[in-house]
Amino acid sequence: MPRKAPAKKRQPTASKKEANVKASSKNPNSKRSAPASKRKSSGNSVDALVKKQLASLRKADTLFKDAVSIVEIYRKRHPELDQYIPSVESTQREIKVRGASSEDSNSHYRFHIEVVDGDPRYGVALDQEESSYLDRSEWQKQFHLRLAKTIATIIVKRGSENN
Repeated sequence: MPRKAPAKKRQPTASKKEANVKASSKNPNSKRSAPASKRKSSGNSVDALVKKQLASLRKADTLFKDAVSIVEIYRKRHPELDQYIPSVESTQREIKVRGASSEDSNSHYRFHIEVVDGDPRYGVALDQEESSYLDRSEWQKQFHLRLAKTIATIIVKRGSENN
């Protein structure tokens, strides 16, 4: 069987060559812009950063809403919790918890989430002291621990009053 010769590539005609040369020649009055691939990649990186930032802020809001929900659940089980967590400042993302033991009953723990320069910061402070800023999971652990200690104190007091 005879073999077929590979197809030849078309050579541009003279008129097509001239058109290509004219199109690629520099025009001193035209503005050069970044190649489309560069514009798109820098736009994608900004979009990615925006998505990351929004996700971070949503996580902060979700964490605070979860903390408030937990307080409300335990408030129904232990109405005395109102004495220790009188109110929740949702607009300020702040929960104040009164000290549960007799020696720190006048102190307050302040769990707050603030947004600084677009980034959430998870703070914990005792009374008027400077806040300590923790990562998200540590803030949550500290809040749960403080809430658990407060509830345990309520249960113990309730038990001692019944005896």
